[in-house]
Amino acid sequence: MKRAWSIGVFVLANWGVVANGWGSVSDRGLQTVVSVYESGSQPASSVVITRELECSFNDAQACGRNGNNGVDVATNCTNYDSGWDTSGSIREAFGSHPYLVVEEYDPSTRYCGDGDGVINATAYLVDEKCHTSRDGAASTKITLGRSLTIAQYSDPVCGRVESEAEVPFGDYYDRACSNNATRYLYNGPTPPMSAVAVYKDSSCSQAPVKLTAERDPWIGGCRPDGNSHYSVSSCTSDYNELAAAVFGDETPYAVVEEYLRDYCAGGRANSATVYIMDNACHTNPEDASS
Repeated sequence: MKRAWSIGVFVLANWGVVANGWGSVSDRGLQTVVSVYESGSQPASSVVITRELECSFNDAQACGRNGNNGVDVATNCTNYDSGWDTSGSIREAFGSHPYLVVEEYDPSTRYCGDGDGVINATAYLVDEKCHTSRDGAASTKITLGRSLTIAQYSDPVCGRVESEAEVPFGDYYDRACSNNATRYLYNGPTPPMSAVAVYKDSSCSQAPVKLTAERDPWIGGCRPDGNSHYSVSSCTSDYNELAAAVFGDETPYAVVEEYLRDYCAGGRANSATVYIMDNACHTNPEDASS
């Protein structure tokens, strides 16, 4: 009979991520929404929603060239709330493509997460490519790894980093904010995890001594790992299922999950380590600890 234990731990993080939300529409005036396209068709590279001036439908325009900046823009009027807008501009801009919404708040007037407190919101296409801003003077790039990383650049080709923020993947109901001034809303699938099974035998055929899974790039194939271990890397969306497969029915093991928030949300662990339970001491691959 197979025996497995699961242990959950968490690490506090400063950034929050929520899935695309739905809520009541603000009763304030219409906001202006500008969709920026680099190819003239879906998906857009970004969508900017602002409250600077009350929008008039007379100002709305279909997608067209924005000067000599090499991008096309479409403008409309909308009411925005938690990643959703009444004009459907965000949905039309990205379709089924993943995107990240960055909301900005004035913490002196409204609390973060209050729909009426959003100063502006910008949605970015998540495709790990460099995208030029509407005015052609700056750029943005979002990469996927253990977390989402959003980098802002002061030039149009992602050469000079101006700021960088790490955004952990969160649960749908995780609505925490950063410094009560910024909130991130991710809409898209959670990328699979990189899994590495560590073995003592060079054939990697016996039960492993440890299995780690985290959201990092992965490399396949069996290769030497340290001076006394070997490992096999793979890609998985379910580390519990992978652990059951590599440890087998007769080998007991313990699963230790790490969360980036202050609660343990099933299926949303940022990383997991699986240890064999055989009452023996096992050195780690770097041969410096056990």
